[in-house]
Amino acid sequence: MTAKAMAKNAAKEVEVPEFTTCFCGLWPAGSPKPSREVGDEGPICRICLSETGVLVRPCACSGSIGYVHRECLGCWTTVDKKAKAREECELCKTKFAVEGTMCLAMANWAPPKMTCKVLMVVCGVLGLTFSLLYIALLLDDRFFFDRVLRRNCRPQVEDVAYLLLAGLLIVGVIFLGCIGIHGTIVYLRKQRIPKFVDSSVHVI
Repeated sequence: MTAKAMAKNAAKEVEVPEFTTCFCGLWPAGSPKPSREVGDEGPICRICLSETGVLVRPCACSGSIGYVHRECLGCWTTVDKKAKAREECELCKTKFAVEGTMCLAMANWAPPKMTCKVLMVVCGVLGLTFSLLYIALLLDDRFFFDRVLRRNCRPQVEDVAYLLLAGLLIVGVIFLGCIGIHGTIVYLRKQRIPKFVDSSVHVI
């Protein structure tokens, strides 16, 4: 058998798949085609270009650019530093329709920033707490709790010094704890965005 005949037989044995055209170009024949066809596109978010989730039309924009996710628009308005841009659409120049506020999904929360202030508060609370526990152990070694609480004896002079130091430590823990709680509240407030709704232009 000649080399030419062998090449012809090999070409017959190889199955070449047939291709048909679809919305994204060539598609193998017999394979499941995408469910979408040309002209079947539904509304999509103009920011993330996704069609899933709840879409609203908070401004006067019409057509496909009028739809957007509340979360996407909320994140966009918080990134933009211009106050005017946070209130109105950059395309149609109408104010966004808002009804109160809503909390972002935890997956979309901004990660907390570990600043020097945060580290100082955390280290301060831990240090003061361990110091307070150490003083409590010292008082227990002096049988302070047994003498004062059970036997109703008066505290000694050394006990008063330890108690004053423990009081100062408690005040410090409470002060730093209030700073930490305030920072947590501010962080949680930043995870809330305006609740955008359909504009009155699109409401029938």
